[in-house]
Order: sequence, then C-alpha cells, then structure tokens
Amino acid sequence: MRYIINIFFMIIFLFKIKGYKQNITVKGRILCKGIPLQYLKIQLKENDFFYDDILDKSETNEDGKFMLSGYDDEYLPITPYIQFVYKCCELFEDCQIDTKVLNIPSMVSYHDFGDIDYHKL
Repeated sequence: MRYIINIFFMIIFLFKIKGYKQNITVKGRILCKGIPLQYLKIQLKENDFFYDDILDKSETNEDGKFMLSGYDDEYLPITPYIQFVYKCCELFEDCQIDTKVLNIPSMVSYHDFGDIDYHKL
C-alpha cells in the first residue's frame, strides 16, 4: 500500500514540475497550382502524449504566406508540426477537402517551409 501511495505522489510531483521553455517559429507559403491559397486557417501544434497543444494559429495572407510562433514547457524536445485543411483541384473535377500535417525537423527553433505547392505532390 505504501508503494502505491509513493507512486501516486511521484506522479503528482512530475505533473507539477514544468520542463524548460522551448520556442519554435515557422514560416512558408502555401500554393495550389502556383496560385497562393489566401486566408487559409493554419495551426502550429505540438505532439504530446495525451493531447496535442495548439501553440499558435493564424491564416495565410493574400500571397499565401504564413508565420507562426509558439513555445511549450517540456522535459524532452518538443515535436511541433503545422496542420491545415485545404483543397487543390483542377477545373471541372471533384474537389476533395484534405487535412495536411507537415512535421517540423526536431531540435530547431526556426524553420522555413518555403513554397508548398499541393498540386505538385
């Protein structure tokens, strides 16, 4: 019984202690057949054990560009990614709405995705 109580208090202690602050900034431009996807909602998230944290959210501008920044307190290196819902289709074809997740390289505080054209994928 004492063993269970010790484990219980250890778990509470671990959840109370914060990790260290880790920052991430990402930018890029999202295109469809070379045309900027304007006002596309985009989120910067961080993969966690129980649920993913939303670190920042925004929209692409008129030129399809975005910049997101956020931070999280973690013991281990954070695993950030961006997520958005988009459609990129040909004229007169059925358009499928798709959710895209792009992982960010680990152990970086800044990443430039450059131009991301989904018609070419």
